[in-house]
Amino acid sequence: MQPLDPDQLKFVEILAKLMMENEVFKEEYSEEDFKEVIDWLTKLRTQIDITIETLQEQVQIESSMGPKNG
Repeated sequence: MQPLDPDQLKFVEILAKLMMENEVFKEEYSEEDFKEVIDWLTKLRTQIDITIETLQEQVQIESSMGPKNG
C-alpha cells in the first residue's frame, strides 16, 4: 500500500471526523457494523454526487448567461 499524499490524508481525516460525529466510526467492527458503514458511505457518496451535479449545472447556467456586469 502506498502512503497517502497530503490531500488524500486530509480527506481521510475529514471522513473519519464525519464518521465519528455520525456514530459510524468504531474501534472494532462486526460484520453488521461493516454493512452499516458501507451503507452510510454509499449514502454520503450519493449526496456528494448530487451536490457536484447541482454545482456543475449552476456553472453551466451562469456561463450561458454571459459575463456579469458589476
